[in-house]
Amino acid sequence: MATSFQPLSKKMRREDALEYHSEGRPGKIEVRPTRPSLTRRDVRLAYLPGAAFLCEEIARDPSSSFHYTARGNLVGVVTNGTAVPGLGDVGAAAAKPMQEGLSVLFKRLADIDVFDLEIDTTDPDRFVETVRLLEPTFGGINLKDLSAPAGLDIHAHLSVHLGIPVFHENLYSTAVVAVAALINALDLVEKRVEDVRVVLCGAGTVGTGCARLLLALGVRPEQLLVYDASGLLHPGRDDLSVHQRPFARESSARTLTEGLRGADVFVGASAPGVVTPEMVRSMARFPIVFALANPISKGVILADEVGLGKTIEAGIVLCQYWAERRRRLVVMCPASIRKQWALELAEKFNLPAVVLDARAWSEAKPSMRSE
Repeated sequence: MATSFQPLSKKMRREDALEYHSEGRPGKIEVRPTRPSLTRRDVRLAYLPGAAFLCEEIARDPSSSFHYTARGNLVGVVTNGTAVPGLGDVGAAAAKPMQEGLSVLFKRLADIDVFDLEIDTTDPDRFVETVRLLEPTFGGINLKDLSAPAGLDIHAHLSVHLGIPVFHENLYSTAVVAVAALINALDLVEKRVEDVRVVLCGAGTVGTGCARLLLALGVRPEQLLVYDASGLLHPGRDDLSVHQRPFARESSARTLTEGLRGADVFVGASAPGVVTPEMVRSMARFPIVFALANPISKGVILADEVGLGKTIEAGIVLCQYWAERRRRLVVMCPASIRKQWALELAEKFNLPAVVLDARAWSEAKPSMRSE
């Protein structure tokens, strides 16, 4: 059977995205009232003179703003556009489509309202001061797409000086998902977190978040090697930021290729195409690989003996394990990915396959192990 794998980026035409955002009212978010506003009395309650009574209440007790206004369900998603995924520094205005997209996710997935704020400055102090002055508007702040290390400094300052939660989306979100997946993967390959050696490629915001959470999970500090474009983070380097220094390790494995030899886990949080099939094959038995470059997958090309020369579709996870000395390929396929691609992939490997969604995995795994 001829394969038809194509990365999602190739299936999503530029023209489709432009039309999606420009047809009718431009953009993808709007503000709507949550109270009746059709009659004259409704309008007077909503604005003057009704709102004046609320102002008096909040002036007496500022915390009552969470009771009388939308503040408690309103998050400020804030960026300066210096580190948009896959694009880099595009500036504040060009970052707005991504900001509106995150606003849609907040609303659709959690029914949380968002004001997206694009602040046109690369000065961390001005950025911090701007957000600090906006605190009375929001119940929480979500920082997004800020270049490191300035973005990490901004997050640290706002977390101290604001009285509302401050979340750094790039710092936390990937780390939470990757570490949750690692817990399941370690169970699958029957390894303990305190025994595995982990290699992390990428020492920016995403990599820093992953490293912090990996250590919190129980990975031993000496078993975590972090690499950036200049190689291993080690104590002898004078170009490390205050956020990177906690992950500096003494090791003779100064290159990523050397670090991956015998490693149990690889987390790719930098750029596509940095890992070759040979590097993956040099890892320990039952290696765990997380390819996290965004918006395309890290590009670990599985061009091995069976001839698969395609980058694996982002969103399809391949797990190989051995049960009673029989090789088995398991394809975990989320609902958003066509299952036919997964089946074609298994056929290309010339191995039996089981197509699962994430919800079915926990139930299916015991029976598959017993086969």
